[in-house]
Amino acid sequence: MGVEDDVAIGNRGATIVEERDVAYMKNTSGAQRVQGDVVMLKAVAAGDEVDVPNGVGVDNVFGMILETIDNNAYGYIQTYGWTRRLKATNAGGNIAVGDFLCTENGVRARLAAAGDMAFAIALEACVVADSYIDALIIKPRKL
Repeated sequence: MGVEDDVAIGNRGATIVEERDVAYMKNTSGAQRVQGDVVMLKAVAAGDEVDVPNGVGVDNVFGMILETIDNNAYGYIQTYGWTRRLKATNAGGNIAVGDFLCTENGVRARLAAAGDMAFAIALEACVVADSYIDALIIKPRKL
């Protein structure tokens, strides 16, 4: 790796593709979830639970499952950084490189529109209903 691949701040010596923020959360969606599934924060007092998005562009999007997590079990959720395993769909229109992504009703990301809460940027195109794509998960922002 060359100097241009190194991160200057934070994790010294880590490459850009190794920079990730991860949270340890409880899956309370009612089913096992797998790597690439999109999740949202669940409105509970404990504040450490995730569920499946219940709409398009939900405001409480949290990130992407990093490993298989059984229902009512804890596991890792990626909240920032590069991934090549984000589940995506073209249900909202074909996704091109650089497009903002939001939640779909279910566990996939889709093309974001005005008023949606975007949580990722596509680094790969998606022109099919069910796919895995490269993406950069970002801090959620309203479009």
